[in-house]
Amino acid sequence: MPGGFKQIIHDTDLDDHESAADPHTGYLETDELLTERATQVLAAATTVAVTDGAPLTPFTTAGNVTSTAAPFIAAGREGQLVILRNDGAFTLTLADTNIGAGGSLLRLSANTLTMAAVSSLALTYSTIQAAWVEQWYLALVAVTPAILTHTINIGAGAANAQNAEVANAGTDTPTFAWTYTGVPTSGTVDVSAGGDAGTDYPHAIAAPYTSLTSDAFNKGTSVGTVRTFTPSIVVNGTTLTTPTATITYINRRYMGPSAQTATLTSAQVRALDDAASGESGLSTIRTGSFSDIDTGAGEYIWYAYRAALGAGLYFAIEGEIAGFTEKQTTLSHTNDSGFVEDFRTWRSDNANFGDNKDVDVATSAGNNRFYMGPSTDTDPISNANILALDDTADGESGLYSSQARTWTAIKIEAGEYLWYCHPDRVADLSTIKDGTTGFAIAGSYRTNVSHTNQYGYVEDYRCWRSDNTGIYPSGENIVIT
Repeated sequence: MPGGFKQIIHDTDLDDHESAADPHTGYLETDELLTERATQVLAAATTVAVTDGAPLTPFTTAGNVTSTAAPFIAAGREGQLVILRNDGAFTLTLADTNIGAGGSLLRLSANTLTMAAVSSLALTYSTIQAAWVEQWYLALVAVTPAILTHTINIGAGAANAQNAEVANAGTDTPTFAWTYTGVPTSGTVDVSAGGDAGTDYPHAIAAPYTSLTSDAFNKGTSVGTVRTFTPSIVVNGTTLTTPTATITYINRRYMGPSAQTATLTSAQVRALDDAASGESGLSTIRTGSFSDIDTGAGEYIWYAYRAALGAGLYFAIEGEIAGFTEKQTTLSHTNDSGFVEDFRTWRSDNANFGDNKDVDVATSAGNNRFYMGPSTDTDPISNANILALDDTADGESGLYSSQARTWTAIKIEAGEYLWYCHPDRVADLSTIKDGTTGFAIAGSYRTNVSHTNQYGYVEDYRCWRSDNTGIYPSGENIVIT
């Protein structure tokens, strides 16, 4: 037939449930696919009622139900379609426990199939398998509206909990952004305090309600001031007000290089955080870690922070305790936003550390260095020679807090003693032995020394010396317990 073909169906013996072919198109009419049974209430042993000619079979259950009847559904005719639809709030689990015995009329994609609320299952009857065969399962997931994120571009920190620099006055104009589950239809945002005489907030959000460049609000003018921004978004008819965005106003701390020796001005404090050499940040504590601090010729490392946070600090450079001295306790400091507050300042005892130094600030003393190696000093050993014990060819040093370890390749030649020096705050060693034989090495603790380490920290050291010289001319491991 030119241009295509039609299949004309002639059936003079139509059953009640059958539909005749349209004489103009040749296709079967599909009214029967839209026919729906009355909703059936199912229990564990209930058989699903299937009506030939009414393929949509809605059901509900009084609770979560697992089928126990076999068969759970009556036999059908070849090619018959059934769509089971769970209109209730509970689940129906179809359990094909009798397949092996041939007792079930269901052939599912798994031994059990759980039909969730608001879901549908399509089955077709096969006379060859003498069972209903699963065609598809569709679980419609109900969308629960939600504000997924609410961010604001002020300050620094987590998107919904940020810090900003406390100010003496002034305003900010924030930018907001939201994401949702669902499609919003309206929205506003309000601020807990600091609005412009109550006229700018609540602020209406324009469609599509995902972002807003808002009117100004007043900054916090005291440390600890909080501004909380609360969205009120309508999604699918539900009003949502969380999450919120909270801004807490605090002050800054500063670390960086300066050639000043005694005091800093407020302007010099602000200059410590030069991008190439120092660091600053908003903080509510006086301790922390700072990275890549650079010092040039004649420059010290300075640290400045809110005096209200207290005193009593220890410093470490590259992990080794360093000498710092507090220089100012009540410096009147004005931050970049005009807020005035008393600051404390500390300065390193030494200068000229070079570049890219990591500095830690803590409230307890960090580790100092242990040294082992050769020296011709008899007693006491000099500070300079303690620093020289860790010569790379003959000795070793490390940052430790306890005694036990093995020191490697320690060389003690003619005229040299073995010296071992550690902070006096660390308990004395128990034994010092030859690493090969395990024999004890003859020696004893000598005079305590006031030792200044490479970063200027001064601490009493306990120093042990061998009785004999030249005891390891070729190098040896030494075990300390």
